Amino acid sequence: MAAYTAGQVSISNGSKAVVINSDENPESVAKGDFLFLSGSDPKEINRTYINDQQKHVIELIENWDSGNKTNQPAIVLPTTVEFRDTVAAIKNANLLINDNMQAMSDWQSKLGTVTFIGLDGTERTVPTLASFLATLGTAATKDVTTSPTDTTAGRLLTVGYMGLGATTQPEVADLNNVPAAGFHPVRSGITLNNPLNTYHSSVLRMNSPFIGRGGELLITNSSSDVRALIRGEFGSVNSDWQELYHSGNTNFTTLKGENVGDQLGGIVYRNTNTLFMVKEISGYTSAPSSITCTGTFKITNQSGVDRITGITASDILLDVLTTSKRLKLRINNVDPTVLTFGGNETYELSAETAGAEIEVNP
Repeated sequence: MAAYTAGQVSISNGSKAVVINSDENPESVAKGDFLFLSGSDPKEINRTYINDQQKHVIELIENWDSGNKTNQPAIVLPTTVEFRDTVAAIKNANLLINDNMQAMSDWQSKLGTVTFIGLDGTERTVPTLASFLATLGTAATKDVTTSPTDTTAGRLLTVGYMGLGATTQPEVADLNNVPAAGFHPVRSGITLNNPLNTYHSSVLRMNSPFIGRGGELLITNSSSDVRALIRGEFGSVNSDWQELYHSGNTNFTTLKGENVGDQLGGIVYRNTNTLFMVKEISGYTSAPSSITCTGTFKITNQSGVDRITGITASDILLDVLTTSKRLKLRINNVDPTVLTFGGNETYELSAETAGAEIEVNP
């Protein structure tokens, strides 16, 4: 099929310039194509250009030797080199397809491996499609979650889902309606039903296998006032929040009487001039080394009636039988005979002044 035709061209004998008088644009003509004029041998083309008279010109590689030609029709056929390369490419493609047809069929339908052969005879063995898919597991066929609170069953988790791996996330709108199990931020003044409304907090929601049952842990986002609360849910009804006590908000080794008459520990026995108070303690791995007393103290009975008053801080000493679990104090400079042991009356060491305390030192 002709690549290009022109209605009228002219060329002088001995020239290389074929002028296209009919002005067909020879943009499709390439070097190596062949020009045919009626009654003449084909001539190989070098290039095309536009002359000073703004006419399209086809330039031949060799001079024209077939006489002058004026306003003759012309045909340009593609180069035999390009045609041969095209045929070779088609042949190679057919070879690749034919040589690898069975391998392609096996690659799509069988387990194991198949071997493909290249044009140069090189063989390459690869796993079949079915074998590759078999290594993917079930995750490859699943959808991922579409939001941090997506609860669609069977979806794969992404970073940030329910707070896992998230650097920031939207706060919970209502603590009585936490969207799902996971870690969620709680914002003071925004999140409803927040028992720690003066703090930004974080809540961990844990569900049971039964709908309407679970538990929650709420922790303040604070470096100076760390508080933790827990509550449970049963039958879609929440319990009250209960605060957890820890070393930051309690001191189990300080016996403190906030008010006059607050009881600090029981008097267990006496000798001729000393009373002994015993109290269970926690948080120690070895026996305390000393105590520090502040204020004045007294002995009262179970009804709060004073029995001995005016006990000073220096009258109370740590007994050598104190252990890591049991605090034993000696109360000196008192008259133990005013107390009766073995009957129905019991006695307590109490604060005689507000704020009187006994601090147990490690």
